Amino acid sequence: MNRWLGTNFLATCGVATLGAWLGVQSLLARSPVVIHANQFSSLQAAVDALPAGGGEVILPCGTYGPVTISESVVTLMGAGDCTIITAPPPGGFHGVGAVVTVTNNATGTVISNLQILGQTIVQGKTQRCVYLTGGSTATTIQQVKFGGTENFNGCTIQIQADPTSSRNLITNNRLTQAIGTRSGGGYGMLIETSNGNVITRNVSVQTRGRHHIYLSAGSSFNVVADNQLTGGTSDQIVIYALDTQPAGQNNLIEGNVLSGMVKGVGAVAAIHIADHAALNRVIGNQVLDSAVTGIEVEASSAEDGHRASLNDVENNEVNFAGQFGIFILGSPGDIVRGNTVYEASQSAPGTYAGIGVSPNGQYASASDNLVIGNTSYGSATQRCGLRIDQGPPQPSQTVVTNNRFGVGTSGSAFDNGGLDTVIGANDLDYQNPDPPQP
Repeated sequence: MNRWLGTNFLATCGVATLGAWLGVQSLLARSPVVIHANQFSSLQAAVDALPAGGGEVILPCGTYGPVTISESVVTLMGAGDCTIITAPPPGGFHGVGAVVTVTNNATGTVISNLQILGQTIVQGKTQRCVYLTGGSTATTIQQVKFGGTENFNGCTIQIQADPTSSRNLITNNRLTQAIGTRSGGGYGMLIETSNGNVITRNVSVQTRGRHHIYLSAGSSFNVVADNQLTGGTSDQIVIYALDTQPAGQNNLIEGNVLSGMVKGVGAVAAIHIADHAALNRVIGNQVLDSAVTGIEVEASSAEDGHRASLNDVENNEVNFAGQFGIFILGSPGDIVRGNTVYEASQSAPGTYAGIGVSPNGQYASASDNLVIGNTSYGSATQRCGLRIDQGPPQPSQTVVTNNRFGVGTSGSAFDNGGLDTVIGANDLDYQNPDPPQP
C-alpha cells in the first residue's frame, strides 16, 4: 500500500506555496514604487514611506537598524554583504526582540541579497534575526547571510515562523553563529506549527547552535530539501510534536547533506522524528559522522501517548554514526527501504547495530515495520547489520526481506529478537571491497 499521497502533498504544499510566491512576484513586478533607504532617517522610515500597494526598498552598502514590515508586497533588496541589518543590544541583556519582523497579515515580503546579524551573547534571551508572525504568508528569504556582528555573538533563532505564518520560501541562504547550546536557544530555523514552507538549498554551519531546522508543534506539509548542514550540538533536522499538539505530518525531508553533529544536551539523531509525528518521508539524505544516531523515528513511551508512526525512511546513506545508523524506537508501521548504512556504533564499538528496531517502554512495541532492500555492513565498530531487540515487549510482525547485511563485531549479520518476524530472502554475508572512508 502506498501511504504517501504525493499528488495531495504537492497540491497542498509545493504547488500552493510556489503559486502564491509567483503570484506575489507578479504583483510586485507591476508596482512602480522603488525607494532608497539611505534617503531616509532609518530603514523603518523608508519602509513606512511605501504606499499601501507595496514596493521595493533598495538598501545600498551600509548598516541599518531593525525593521518591522506590516504591509504586503514589500521587498528589501540589499547590495550584497556590504548591506547589514542589525539590532543593538538593549540594556544589560544582549539581543531581546527581533532584527526583521514581518507581521500584520503581510503577504509577499521579499528579503534578499544582504546580511542580517544578531548581537545576543546569551542563550537565555531570545533574539530572532527574522521573525515571521501576525498572519504573514508567502515571505521569501533568499541570498541572506545570518550571523553576528562579532565572532562571539549572533541570534538565538535565526529564522522563526510562528503558528500564524505559513507558505514561506527560505532558499539559498547561509546561516552561522546561532547562539545557544541548551533549551534556551540555538536554532537556525524554527518552524512552529507552520505549514507549507519550502526550505531549500541553504548552507548552515553551526558551532554553538543546537538545531539547524526544527519543525515543531505539529508543523506539516513542509519541504526541507537539498540543504547542507554542518555541526550543531543537538539534532540537526527535527520533526516533533507533543501529545497535546497537532500531529507533524506529511513533511518531506529530501536530499540534504548532514555532517559533523557533535553530542550536546538532548542530542538524539541527526534526523529525528519524534512523538506525535506521522506520514513523513525522509528520502535520499546523506548523514556523515553523526555523534549519535543517524536517523531515528521515536514513538512516545507514555501509556496514552501518540505514537510516531507510518513514516518512510528511504534511500538514505548513513556513514560512521556514533550509535545506530537508522533506529526505529517503539514506532509502528514505518518503512525502512533502500538505505545504506556503514560502520555505525563509532562511539561504542560493538554496541549498536546499523539498523535497529526496538520497543520504547512497555507501551510502544514497534510493530508492523518493513525493513526492505537495505544495505547495512561494517565489521570494525558496527554490532551487526540489523538487530530487532527482544523487548519486552517484543517488536512484532517486522518484515525483513531483500536486504544485504554484513557480519559485524558480534559475529552475526541479523540478530532477530522479534515476535512473528517475517523473513524473506536476505544476503547475510555482504562485503564491499571499496567502502566509504572516514
